[in-house]
Amino acid sequence: MSSGVDLEHVTIRFGDFTAVDDANLAIKKGEFFSFLGPSGCGKTTLLNLLAGIGNDRQQKINYFGDNGVEINSPKLGYIFQQPRLMPWMTVTENIQLILPEDQHHQVDHLLELVGLTDKGNCFPKQLSGGMQQRVSIARALAFEPNLLLMDEPFGALDEITRETMNDELLN
Repeated sequence: MSSGVDLEHVTIRFGDFTAVDDANLAIKKGEFFSFLGPSGCGKTTLLNLLAGIGNDRQQKINYFGDNGVEINSPKLGYIFQQPRLMPWMTVTENIQLILPEDQHHQVDHLLELVGLTDKGNCFPKQLSGGMQQRVSIARALAFEPNLLLMDEPFGALDEITRETMNDELLN
């Protein structure tokens, strides 16, 4: 099931600072949607709200699935600007972290998908920033989310890898 999202009259404040003011948003099931704007305009704040990070639960968020039926919580993946990997875990363990034990076999396929088949036993500090970000992408895709949030996921990638990852994510 794919998920869509509706936000209605969302305002997000941090003390006296208004990060987002009266935002309305409708993303249809299966739609690819991008927030564009200058640094500090609230893009990450909106993504965090959609992911339930820092949400005070007073905001009106509707997630809907097949046939427009509202669902309480979508199965979502989030690719952050920074990889956010556990430094004491190997690449394989970082991906397995979110998978049930009976699905750990998927890691090899995910590493192949992001071009890191030979890096499963490496620790994050042994990888370049771009490789770490690809591990983060693999982890977000691991449990096949029906809503994928991405916050500048390709910023640390070189142009060739960026194009490859873009094609894979669109698939």
